[in-house]
Amino acid sequence: MCDSRQPANGAGSATKMTRRGALAKMQAMGTHVFYSPAFAVEVQEAFGMEPHTQNIRANTSDPKGLFVDDVGRNTLVAGYSSHQLSTAICRHLDLKVHGYYGRGSQQRADMEVIDAFLKERGE
Repeated sequence: MCDSRQPANGAGSATKMTRRGALAKMQAMGTHVFYSPAFAVEVQEAFGMEPHTQNIRANTSDPKGLFVDDVGRNTLVAGYSSHQLSTAICRHLDLKVHGYYGRGSQQRADMEVIDAFLKERGE
């Protein structure tokens, strides 16, 4: 699970993430990622979305399944799938969702559309 919280000025509290900052962190983490609940909520709040997470079972027997360190097989894990979060942001902002079959392709396309949207607004 990826968690990108960083303390503000070393004070131990997280600064409020901007939309541009949220997108940059998502891009830096790449595709096929399962975000921690805290990071997913930060991103959703940055985009003005109602925060929530997903519960998904760790499935290490499937090559396309979710692998999470230090949890048993078939354990329920809270967080948010990166490709589903990028699509949720597009839908929230009423942006075009391309509907690619591959998860990585879909997420990259979503992030390009979000990036163009933010650039249009000077963010």
